[in-house]
Amino acid sequence: MKIIQISYELTSGGRERFVVDLCNRLAQNKENEVILLTCVDDRIPKNVHYLNDLSEKVRFHNLHAPKGHHPRSFWGIYKFIKNERPDIVHAHCGTLMIYLPAFMINNVHYVHTLHTLAQKNLEFKWCKHLNKFFYRRSILPITISKACHDSYWKLYGSSDDVCIINGREPLIPSGIMPKEIGFVQDEEPVFIHVARCDVPKNQRRLFNCFNRLIDEGVKFHLIVLGSNYEKQWMPIFQNHPQIHILGERKNVADYMAYADYFVLSSDYEGLPLTLLEAMSLGVIPISTPAGGVPEVIHDGRNGYLSKSFDDDDFYKKIKQALFEKGKLNKEIIKKDYEDHYSMKNCAQKYYSIYKELLK
Repeated sequence: MKIIQISYELTSGGRERFVVDLCNRLAQNKENEVILLTCVDDRIPKNVHYLNDLSEKVRFHNLHAPKGHHPRSFWGIYKFIKNERPDIVHAHCGTLMIYLPAFMINNVHYVHTLHTLAQKNLEFKWCKHLNKFFYRRSILPITISKACHDSYWKLYGSSDDVCIINGREPLIPSGIMPKEIGFVQDEEPVFIHVARCDVPKNQRRLFNCFNRLIDEGVKFHLIVLGSNYEKQWMPIFQNHPQIHILGERKNVADYMAYADYFVLSSDYEGLPLTLLEAMSLGVIPISTPAGGVPEVIHDGRNGYLSKSFDDDDFYKKIKQALFEKGKLNKEIIKKDYEDHYSMKNCAQKYYSIYKELLK
């Protein structure tokens, strides 16, 4: 089977991480030819954050296009698909990027994964009507959680999507503690937040809650990994004794391995891969009820879930987790990940969909 996976870029986001994992898993099957096609210029380092993680069995091609909806991206995708004539084209970018080939090139099966809620996936409002046309005619939509499926039904008035729960490869720490976190002590709980600084992630809520703990004299450490903190938050917490904003890192596993809790303060999500990464190591998650998160975290069993998006509710869940330290079984968290959220299971479900389309 010849499969083209399309990603807008390979920056340090969950969607990009997922695409690389999926390509690598599919390429393990010797019967598959897997190609990863990206648009944004790969000569800029930040655009290929995950490229070194791509298997040698996966062929990589880049269109060297500028950011944004550039004609080089639209035309380049169309020409590449026309020349390669794959069996499957699986898009992880906006549907806008594959309208042309889906309309013009027959005998190719098109799949599109919505990596967030359906309404958040729209690039422009008018895309809703074209999406509805293509989803019913030639593009199979995939949603990544029940919340995403429900949002699809609400937006498009149909249930013609297939829901495949997100998966992630397990994190494998090197066993070496990063020098930056030499402050970690057994008696002080360590929290970790892994996300780019962005409005949907609501880091303001995160820092407000942990500042309340500091005001109460609670001893802890919060490690923050991700991009875009430089302007707003790094100046505030520079050399802070308890809150450590370290920026973007590729060896997330080495930091996660020393954390007791993973914290997520988002207003909306699809199903965050960082949550699954934490669970693969048995790190206890604490989160707002964003997107598909409530489908994964069962409050008091494998993590802590706030009742609402109110800052006070989130703060109370952090306090509860601290008070109940040692209560939750980390092996249960790991087993939940292995049984339901591994990339091995997720890739097999995608591959089954591909085979059904070819029939």
